[in-house]
Parts: sequence; structure tokens; C-alpha cells
Amino acid sequence: MGYNLHITRADTWRQAKCNPIKRSEWDLVVLSDCSLLFSTTEYYEHRIEDGVIERVHPVYWMEHADQPAFWYADGEITCRNPDDVTVQKLLEIARILGARVFGDNGEEYT
Repeated sequence: MGYNLHITRADTWRQAKCNPIKRSEWDLVVLSDCSLLFSTTEYYEHRIEDGVIERVHPVYWMEHADQPAFWYADGEITCRNPDDVTVQKLLEIARILGARVFGDNGEEYT
């Protein structure tokens, strides 16, 4: 079992749907950062509120030796078991999006 960090605009990651990061905003961040790359082969299927199933593809940070994956769903971006360098990348992404970074237990990263 892993520990996730969450990028959200809400006051807690559990409320991400209340003040969501739009998919189009996330896409722009990825497209403007040459170190981030959408996977074209890996995905999971996710049911959104209107019952539609969408494919969610991870985004890999290619400049990191382990190439951690960032996942977008329900108005937030998550990363499982990030190391210290990846936490810094999450904070950079959050700043661009006007968002914050929280751990699974609700602690805020700064």
C-alpha cells in the first residue's frame, strides 16, 4: 500500500471536487513542460459524475531516474510514494496551477 500526495485547490484533498483543477489546465501544464510526458499505452478507466467512463493516462516525469507517475482524476493530481525531489516537482506544479499539496493524512506540504 502506498502513500499519495495530492495537488488540489480545495482546503483538503478530499474536497477536490468542490474546487477542481480542470483537465484542460492539467493538460496545458504537461504540454508546456518538456520533462512531463503522457503515457500512450498505460491507463485506468474512471467513472465520472455523469456516468461516462473516461480513460486516465499517467503523466511521467522523464527527468527523474524512477520516472514517477502523476495521475489526474476528480479535479486533482496525485502521485504515489514520492521521494523528496518529486515532492519539489509537485510543489512546482501546484504553484503553476494556483493549488496546494496535501498528503493522505491531510498534512500540507510547503
